[in-house]
Amino acid sequence: MYPEFLTVANAAGDQLAMISLNYAYKTEKKHRVMYENALRALQNNTVKTLPTVFYVCPTCGNTYETKARHGAVFQ
Repeated sequence: MYPEFLTVANAAGDQLAMISLNYAYKTEKKHRVMYENALRALQNNTVKTLPTVFYVCPTCGNTYETKARHGAVFQ
């Protein structure tokens, strides 16, 4: 959905929307990998190998499996 949103924002000349949507799109790409890893772990019965702590940047929303410089911890 983000490519379509970016196309609309670009056509409207809305630079702030473009910036915000680009950040969100990049973050969601990282989340997709995490979801795929979780699904694979469920299918292979290896859930215990998944990280149990994630770090979330309060500024941009990026999620990390290893500690980020800034962020809240979620378990």
